Amino acid sequence: MSSAWKYVIAYLVIIQLFLDLVVPASWVYHYRVPYEIFKDDPHVIDLALDRIAREIHRKQITDYVFLLGDSVMYSGPGGPDQSIGYYMEKISAARGRPLRVFNLAQPAMQAGDIYIVLHKLKERGLATDRVVINLLYGGFVARRPNPPIVYWLGDDLRRVDPEAWRRHREALLQVPEVRMAHTWRQRLDLFLRRHVSLMAYRATLRDRLFQWLQRSEEVYNTQPWHEKPWLPALMQEDQHQQYFRPHPFDMTASNPQIDFLQRILALTADRPPLIFLTPSNQVLMEANVAHPGYQANLRAVDAWFANKPAYYYNWESALPDGLFADHVHLTPEGYGGARGHDPGRPQEGGGPWLRPARCPLARAAGRPPGAARRHRLRRMSCPENACTAI
Repeated sequence: MSSAWKYVIAYLVIIQLFLDLVVPASWVYHYRVPYEIFKDDPHVIDLALDRIAREIHRKQITDYVFLLGDSVMYSGPGGPDQSIGYYMEKISAARGRPLRVFNLAQPAMQAGDIYIVLHKLKERGLATDRVVINLLYGGFVARRPNPPIVYWLGDDLRRVDPEAWRRHREALLQVPEVRMAHTWRQRLDLFLRRHVSLMAYRATLRDRLFQWLQRSEEVYNTQPWHEKPWLPALMQEDQHQQYFRPHPFDMTASNPQIDFLQRILALTADRPPLIFLTPSNQVLMEANVAHPGYQANLRAVDAWFANKPAYYYNWESALPDGLFADHVHLTPEGYGGARGHDPGRPQEGGGPWLRPARCPLARAAGRPPGAARRHRLRRMSCPENACTAI
């Protein structure tokens, strides 16, 4: 072997051993996993989870929460410093009870993706006794087969749950957008990204290089919805209307949403998660949410959760419209700053995910799962107790 090849091999070995130590943790996780990196390589979530696990074990952190869900839990359209996890940590620290909040949500994550992330947490020995999950009304709507019940992490489903893979494989393969390796080249690339550090960090390093070349900070449009005159017309397009369909929900395991919710609850049966139905903009989407079929579907979801091992809250109409950026996403004040009814005067306490002491985002001492399950918040009508984070 020539000396040149020896240097190349030595260089690659050094990268393999030390790249993980050189790349700053904030590049893969800063109050959430950056979507711009995740969308290019969903398995960057494994890098983030490995970093999170090491932090928890090294610092012996015991008071921590995992947030799982879609773009609402991710806290779009705002930045990481305008996200739910950011506000929860700041508020809890200010009240003398420091709390680590790890937001693993991503835009377009489905119930199947959430189920897989829960498995990833357990594989790393991370406690799942404080898990918060957001669900959308649209998640219960019939899939045709879009949106797929597993969008981002299809490559992991066969490994974590072979029976679920066999059950949903055909439907997933019908959707080209599902992020799965189909060809031998894709499978080889997946193997390299999982086992070779340089490949694992490829999307992260490319993103940081792009940011350096651009030499500009990302700008987030967090305007409230009523400052977007084009938005009402956009919401009438089928891509948005399909998630508000009033057709009766199938609340049996034949509905992929129900099937994976059952799997999630079985996986967390020893420590029931807190699950909330995401608020909808009751003014912007008035024609949809007022439909009798839509309301009947909400009642069907409430009834399904009534005797399930979960702390379930229906927050469909929990927020005033002034805190929305669109139909379901919120402004920074909606995610963390406003608890009262006046969107023009943010108050201490945060959105509904920052609970009053005997209300939403954590389990009140001595209260069995479901004790407040049928409590349906209306425009943030929480008890008078001072808010605390989970």
